[in-house]
Amino acid sequence: MLTRENVFIWSESDYDKLLGYLDPQYVDENLIQQLRKHIGLQSKLVSVEFPYYENDYLSSYYIFYAKKLQKFPKECYRLLFYADRSARKLMGYITLRPTYEGRHLGKIYFEPQYLVKERVSLILGDCKCHIGGSESILRLFPHMKQEGDVAVCAHVATWSVLRSFASRFHRYPELTLGRIVEMVSPESERMIPSRGLTAFQISQVFLDAGFSPVVLLNDERNPRLIREAMISYVASGIPVVAVLTNRNHAISIVGLGEARPQHGTDLKERVESYCPYESYWEDGNEVMTNVVLSSRFYNSIVVNDDNYFPYAMAYVKRPVQAVDDDDTIPYTFPEIDRLIVPLYSRIQLSYEDIRTIFLRMVSTYQEEWGGPIVGRIFLASANTYREYINEIDETANASLKLIKHLLISLEMPRFIWCVEASSVEHYQQENPVVDGLVIFDSTSATINPEPFLFLAFPNGVIRIKTNAEVIECKEEDGCSLAMPPFNKNLVEVN
Repeated sequence: MLTRENVFIWSESDYDKLLGYLDPQYVDENLIQQLRKHIGLQSKLVSVEFPYYENDYLSSYYIFYAKKLQKFPKECYRLLFYADRSARKLMGYITLRPTYEGRHLGKIYFEPQYLVKERVSLILGDCKCHIGGSESILRLFPHMKQEGDVAVCAHVATWSVLRSFASRFHRYPELTLGRIVEMVSPESERMIPSRGLTAFQISQVFLDAGFSPVVLLNDERNPRLIREAMISYVASGIPVVAVLTNRNHAISIVGLGEARPQHGTDLKERVESYCPYESYWEDGNEVMTNVVLSSRFYNSIVVNDDNYFPYAMAYVKRPVQAVDDDDTIPYTFPEIDRLIVPLYSRIQLSYEDIRTIFLRMVSTYQEEWGGPIVGRIFLASANTYREYINEIDETANASLKLIKHLLISLEMPRFIWCVEASSVEHYQQENPVVDGLVIFDSTSATINPEPFLFLAFPNGVIRIKTNAEVIECKEEDGCSLAMPPFNKNLVEVN
């Protein structure tokens, strides 16, 4: 029979009472310490539910644990955490598995505001949680600790990315961890016990799940490219699997920290003195531009690492770590040297393609673009972008009425690449302003030199491409764009 036992949290010592309701076979020795440290007094009530049949554990159970001489139960515990003592505000839940010591902690499904300590922007989806015949919705990014034999860090990172897509888009299936293990193409040896996955095995899983994945390797000619691409894809609402080869480890990247220019508060001074402009390669030659990409200003990312609680921070430089601090990520995100990006199947142009095309466009039309400029590259769905355009207040800028009409009426594919360009001064304002905008057809062939659909230069000239014909328009006084930046792909927390 299903049972639920309630433990009220008045002080952190009350977490010890949970042990009275848990079978020792399910409990790691540091479980209570972890709950105190990460959740603490934010939770007023913990409900212990047993049995709980957790689909991801069951998927591993039938392909591994059921075949062992030692008996492993199929049932799990579920710990439900509430922000009130009347059990109305669900914070999240944690599952406990009857596996080996140190591997009992399973899913950690928590809304991020209870775990993050900095202001971050996250990729979040809706997770349905059924409790006693009622349904609660948690807005989160899926997370799980690795089990160790059937699945290791690469499996869990792949699972969390796929489960995130399933929580946001109906077209993607909710694959279990065991199913992902079975989808992996073996490389001339057994898959269980697992020794991990290569970047290309992860890519194959994404391909079989209905994506058109891109694998990025570190580029010696432009070592910043993988970092730029990572930030751009995450800013597009696309979680990615990242590989740190030197640590034999894989993680999922689920959000971004704040974009904080260093070397003082004057961004213009930094751009002119410290920050080299972007370049691209043309016929074997490096071409310099007057563009700085906004990805330069991100000093932290949010990762789900299966060795830690969700929404952990990774930094450009490793922070000073206390001797007894076992919760600070020990690596920096410049150590990432592989990215596996699950793109929508009809997206043909990648970040690298758009970056090169935009930089070439700025170099070709230098007078129209002016400079220096800060560029921001991201993907958006056409519907979401139209929602954003429709919400812009046009009363302060008469030209925006025409621009809004053109953009809402523009024929676009399901997903578009966007590049927002701002002067250094306008980018650094408390409320940043977009001076120039390019919308690219993400389904265009890579050999198309100018796959733009809409182009608004900072000088007021607008070009629209319809059926390969370019139409140019300009009001007598010019069309001042002066739009707020697009902000609908990520959810800001704290």
